[in-house]
Amino acid sequence: MFTRKKKRKALRLLDPLSRGAGGGAHSPKPACMAIYLAAEGPLPLIEWCAETPGFYLADLETENDELVRVQFTRPHVYYAGSHTECGCGFNYGRIAKFERDAEELARKHHSLAAMSEYLAHEIGRVGEIELFSCWDGDQAADPELRRDLTPTSLLGESFLFYEKELSVVREDAA
Repeated sequence: MFTRKKKRKALRLLDPLSRGAGGGAHSPKPACMAIYLAAEGPLPLIEWCAETPGFYLADLETENDELVRVQFTRPHVYYAGSHTECGCGFNYGRIAKFERDAEELARKHHSLAAMSEYLAHEIGRVGEIELFSCWDGDQAADPELRRDLTPTSLLGESFLFYEKELSVVREDAA
């Protein structure tokens, strides 16, 4: 079984563009979108399951993951993944050329719906949850977008986590 770290390394070995070939300021972005959650209290982990891939929540495991702590005011920080094992699978309905496959669109919607349900439950328990999304490698970069979200705001006809986005996920209005 691949860990996220091993998967990223394998993807970079297969795709020279994802390694930032050539170096310098104009190197291509790394291969995957990373999504992180931070809460005032501990959150229950959800283990990755290759047989039924979907939303999961894991402790931070890489050096890049640890860098993301600077984004948050809350102490308990986690990595959130989708059916793709990274954050790429949470974005749907916005980039048509990547979403021609109805089954993949359904998997994306399912991953995001599971995240929404998880957030709704945990916000009721620990309060607001912070969320940071970025390309892998940009964990310590300054946020370029801030927005407020609710669990149901993730469930529209389309949804996209933006690069270097710092959000606060609040309880849905009653």
